[in-house]
Amino acid sequence: MAMNQTGIEVTAKIWLIFLYFATLLFKPVVEIDGQAHTGTWGTTFFPTSPGNHSVTVYWKAYWFIPSNKATTTVNVPEGQVAKVVYETSWFFLLPGKISVTA
Repeated sequence: MAMNQTGIEVTAKIWLIFLYFATLLFKPVVEIDGQAHTGTWGTTFFPTSPGNHSVTVYWKAYWFIPSNKATTTVNVPEGQVAKVVYETSWFFLLPGKISVTA
């Protein structure tokens, strides 16, 4: 019997192409219920328990300035994956855009 994974899949996108290479130096940080995880630009899966979870995504400009921070709440059903999409803003001090997709 195959068990389905339960968790959150975060897709992090860089909005401006001219910032793409500079931003690649700084990995996104994904906080799930206050616990920080290093993410990747692209898609990363984080196993979680079923239920509601707070998800915050940002990246650290110059390795210490939290930039484009965005937060949402997701409901993870038993045996399913909640998908979250995060996009950077055009300016690093503005909030990023985050959404939950089906």
